Amino acid sequence: MMNQERRLLLAPFTAAVLVLTGCGSSISRDTFKLTPELQRKKELRTRRYEATKKGDILSASAGVLQDLGFVIYESETQLGLITGSKQSDAKVEAGWYLRIPGRNVIGDGLDNYQKFWASVVIRPISKNDETAHDVSVSFLRIVWDASDVVIKREILDEPEMYQEFFDRLSKSVFLEGHKF
Repeated sequence: MMNQERRLLLAPFTAAVLVLTGCGSSISRDTFKLTPELQRKKELRTRRYEATKKGDILSASAGVLQDLGFVIYESETQLGLITGSKQSDAKVEAGWYLRIPGRNVIGDGLDNYQKFWASVVIRPISKNDETAHDVSVSFLRIVWDASDVVIKREILDEPEMYQEFFDRLSKSVFLEGHKF
């Protein structure tokens, strides 16, 4: 009986090892190489904030997302993570749009509704300094047609969106840090 239990426990482990070893040969050395395009996207989505506590940045980030119409559905203080979403009708004159001040994204008119997702990650720069953090934000859009079929999934990379978010965040961080 003990031998059979041991085999049952080892079977999934053995299968996982075989799968991982088989997959290992298909990963090239360049898979994790930082390309200029990835570096550009990282710079677009990340800003450094110094002389600011993590809690103040979390609070300010949540406020900015809410100002942009997002509903916060997860906020994990220990991990420095905030996620939110907003849904909108995608049938607006010529099609769908994402409205962030100064920026509209127009679609082809076949779309029915869309959902935008935002995630903010706050990471300390070092363990010794509790007032310096990197803040990264990502925006994603999913669009459905009238049959409720997903027709588009995309990470939004318009520089104006990220600039608007970080401009608002900088103002909000300043106000959070100077509460009376």
